Amino acid sequence: MLLPIALVQCTVVGLLGLVGLLWLRQQEGIETPWEFIAIFAVALLGSAGALFMRLEVPDSWPGRIAHFFRGLSESWHKLSRNKSLLWRLVGLQFISVLARAIRLQVAFWSLGLETNFVGVLIASMLADLAFFFSVTPG
Repeated sequence: MLLPIALVQCTVVGLLGLVGLLWLRQQEGIETPWEFIAIFAVALLGSAGALFMRLEVPDSWPGRIAHFFRGLSESWHKLSRNKSLLWRLVGLQFISVLARAIRLQVAFWSLGLETNFVGVLIASMLADLAFFFSVTPG
């Protein structure tokens, strides 16, 4: 069940990241690096695509990759049947992303630095995505 929850988080981060970059461009007049747009778009499309992709992996297929996709498909199927739980999860992910950005904003304030909250939000979400793509042993 953990993998679908992580994909929901990645979807929320991708969506909020694109909205934040659009806000910075339209409201603040700050140019948006195309690399950031690409990162958030890939996060949104990749994670949402992985969530809604129906993979029926036969039980006869061996190996870690088959086990991974089988577990993802089964977990998402269970989670998606409970719409109330799914919407609460999405809401909690939005709150979690905003809470981490507020924590980072407070850290900047404690150092006496005035920063744009949307910029801090984008930096926080880029750090979230870096966590997903970091190399870990095992």
